[in-house]
Amino acid sequence: MLRSIRSLFEAIRCKDLEVARLLLEAGMSATVTYADDESGETPLHIAIRTNQPDMVRLLLQHGASLDKVNSNKQRPSDLAIPFPAIQTILKNCDEIQAFVPTITYGTKIVADHTCADWPLLHSKLAWCSTEPNMCSTKSNSNNAYALVDGNDKTYLEMTMRHDASNFIVFDFGRDFLISGIRICGNSSPNMLKEFTLETADSVDGPWTICRVFTAEQKGMDSYNAGRGDNQDFKGLKIKSRLIKLVVNSNHGGYSTCWNGIGFFGLDSKLRDLLKQFQLMHRFNDFINMGFVQVKDLWMVNDADVKRLCRGNAQDVAKVTEALKAARIEENRLTSLDFGVAPIRFHPEGKRLPEFTVIGDAGCEDEISLAFQGDPDVEGVLTKRLVPDLKSGRSIASFNGISLSPVGNYVIEAYSVACPEIFVHTSEPTSIVFFMKDKGNVNDTFSELDSILNL
Repeated sequence: MLRSIRSLFEAIRCKDLEVARLLLEAGMSATVTYADDESGETPLHIAIRTNQPDMVRLLLQHGASLDKVNSNKQRPSDLAIPFPAIQTILKNCDEIQAFVPTITYGTKIVADHTCADWPLLHSKLAWCSTEPNMCSTKSNSNNAYALVDGNDKTYLEMTMRHDASNFIVFDFGRDFLISGIRICGNSSPNMLKEFTLETADSVDGPWTICRVFTAEQKGMDSYNAGRGDNQDFKGLKIKSRLIKLVVNSNHGGYSTCWNGIGFFGLDSKLRDLLKQFQLMHRFNDFINMGFVQVKDLWMVNDADVKRLCRGNAQDVAKVTEALKAARIEENRLTSLDFGVAPIRFHPEGKRLPEFTVIGDAGCEDEISLAFQGDPDVEGVLTKRLVPDLKSGRSIASFNGISLSPVGNYVIEAYSVACPEIFVHTSEPTSIVFFMKDKGNVNDTFSELDSILNL
């Protein structure tokens, strides 16, 4: 029943306040309509038409919109004219909806270290997905990635639907503390207007309403003219892995379009890490320096640690240990590849030009070399991955390696900790005879030809 839109309408028509309350508290939207209802009415239209003041108040508390019109172009306020008590409730709509966060059920409200204004998180493409249960827009070329890609020219377009609301689900990967949301929009009629934020423990729901917001027309005249103005909506106190943005209305356009989205928040795992190492007294110092995600910690250098700890040697040791633990846990190696691949041909006994192995961002695993063909090898065969801020990857550089005797050798690089993570050259490196006497040119070319034909 919780998944049926019709059940909410039936509860309202039967004037069953408790059933309607259960459905709304379980996450059903108060703004829905369903396709086979030619009237186009929302639950609020029906509650007003049947003169149910308590039901009207309940629906407003759960985000019901006064802007929705039915098939006769009637707003809820138009239907309230014969009912003075309901008119009074509608006039106080803003005040009623302002208390939505305090009356929601199931939402995990943050009880400790709640901040009215966490820093803006670095948006990640991994938060979004094109799966149907994650985004109602089905086009692969027009999807939620446009909102978090950092590109001023991209935008998300959602065609207005009559059977259900448009939505986007953001998956942070684990619980985040969210204090606000940023909408980057435009001044066109297609600009997002009313939207609802919901949370759940699973993508399949049930979803619980956290807050209803209204965005204004601000920024560029057209949604495809470039990035518009930012509108920040604060006051949230949510702890959740999943946040669902439900589009309730736009400013009169044929579709809903806007250019970007961001969240003000904190990675709850960062707070847990500080608790683990008894560093909560440095909590605000981390936040003030912009370290709000565990992923940020691998960029902390020795100078940052000293500033964080204000010269306290004991805290410096604790923070250093915490950073090491965070890097190991957060930046687990998943794959390896060659950045600069080993040279294809090289003289026997000469050192190979430098080649590099790259791994996941932040990883510091030890990488060793192995060789197919059993050559005699000279040089350092084990190096550690080093995080590189410019490329966003971790790199291990190998130089001074020499191979002999003449032959074909496949070079393999693998993780010392996880040997099953490895990469090898797609073609062998051919070690050829080093010619000291120029008179042996023909012999050398004959030898090279025989190697290539092995």
